[in-house]
Amino acid sequence: MTSTPTISNYSGSRLTGNLQGMGWMVLASIGFAINNSLIRHLISTGHNPVEIAFFVNTFGVLALTPLFLHHGPTMLYTRQFGFHVLRAVCYLAAMMLMYTALATTPLALVAALNFTIPIITTILAIIFFHEVVQLRRWAAILIGFFGTFIILHPGLEIVELGSLLVLLAACFLSIMTTLAKLVAKTESTLTITAYTRLLLTPITLVVALFFWQWPSWLHLGLLMLAGIVETGSILAYVQAIKVGETNVVMPINFSTLAWASLIGFVIFTEVPSIYTWIGGFMIFGAALYIAYRESHPTRITQITR
Repeated sequence: MTSTPTISNYSGSRLTGNLQGMGWMVLASIGFAINNSLIRHLISTGHNPVEIAFFVNTFGVLALTPLFLHHGPTMLYTRQFGFHVLRAVCYLAAMMLMYTALATTPLALVAALNFTIPIITTILAIIFFHEVVQLRRWAAILIGFFGTFIILHPGLEIVELGSLLVLLAACFLSIMTTLAKLVAKTESTLTITAYTRLLLTPITLVVALFFWQWPSWLHLGLLMLAGIVETGSILAYVQAIKVGETNVVMPINFSTLAWASLIGFVIFTEVPSIYTWIGGFMIFGAALYIAYRESHPTRITQITR
């Protein structure tokens, strides 16, 4: 005789998943902030962004080695190789733009502007997937862009080139996310992540040879740390979304702004402006609502009827 799941058991398992997801998201948020600070330091020492990208991807591949050994050749089986190449090219563009911006742009400002990625991704889904967007989600998109306007506050100050580069990088990362939605129909998350790293390593090496500067042992260690931290942060972010509910784990992602502000203040003596906090909160709130709508379409439709 089979027992019927009780409400308490169901709630407990869901709570466990949410707690796990929140923990993974905390790790991802800290990791992204640390990685940006490492890149900032390495660029300030004279290393070219494309050379940094080569080492980050190389050590990122090494970080995935245990997964390669565990899953074997099946991890690299794909029927969408062309999409993987296109994603790698977009990621390379995003890395170059982001790394260049990090040389002069405060870490908190970079973190705040990166919250625009889900909003831009939603717009791309409307254009390419012809997704139907209701009034509330359009309102969230407008609020997000208004938050971006507050962060940049053109007219009050000159909009820095670094901020524009971060937004352009966010556009390329949004394209990557859109392509991932297509590829994910037949590919696993590990396959998508692995191909991005594997393809970028030789591409960045060829370009980096024109700007090559041998890193010191200390910088080589920092490059290794950056590659491991970035790859681990991406995997932690994906795991957080996988095991927890979006409306529970996504708010934790806003802590990236706090971690970036803390690191920026302690290491680089940066003090984020009130515009960064207000605009970042608006952008994140809009992105959170969009993510919640996408993860609970049926329930929301029933509520709004």
